[in-house]
Amino acid sequence: MGTNIDRQFAIFDVGATEAPRQYTISSARLQLRAPKLTDCAASQALWSDPLVYRYIREVPQTYAKAHARLMTYAGLWALHGYGYFCVEERDSGKFVGEAGFGSFDRGLGTHFDDAPEAGWVMCSQIHGNGYGRELLQMLCYFADEVAKFPRSVAMIDPHNAASLAVARRAGFKAYDKASFEDSEVLLFERLRGARA
Repeated sequence: MGTNIDRQFAIFDVGATEAPRQYTISSARLQLRAPKLTDCAASQALWSDPLVYRYIREVPQTYAKAHARLMTYAGLWALHGYGYFCVEERDSGKFVGEAGFGSFDRGLGTHFDDAPEAGWVMCSQIHGNGYGRELLQMLCYFADEVAKFPRSVAMIDPHNAASLAVARRAGFKAYDKASFEDSEVLLFERLRGARA
């Protein structure tokens, strides 16, 4: 014979919680803004371009993976107060990339994993137009003046000459090599206010 267990549940309304801050940062040609669910198709197209993902070891993205990536970005903002932006051309409003700071616990040691990790990716159609340099200046402005990170890090494939160049121009300095997902990567750090 079964036992009748009286279960009581309590639900408490803790009131409205503060939503994560959302920032828009504009430069002469670019604008950084909060990701939206409507960015999924553009994000999927971005991450399905072999010229974009060749140094990042990603594979062509499904719509579901693009959606999950955008959810990760939202989670970064909610849990850390910083995260990734969608990058648009300022005049046209065209989606041209994703960039920002993450906390991904990659297992590369506390010197890397405990600092906000910068990352950036841009549509191949705009490569070579100086947008990367402009984008990194915007990210460094956010890191220095808004988030006030004392230090940030980045992980770059040693064959990715374009990302290496823009990172160095933005004040990132290589400090170590590591193996990540069976590939060698260079680890960079940037101290607040650093310049090339």
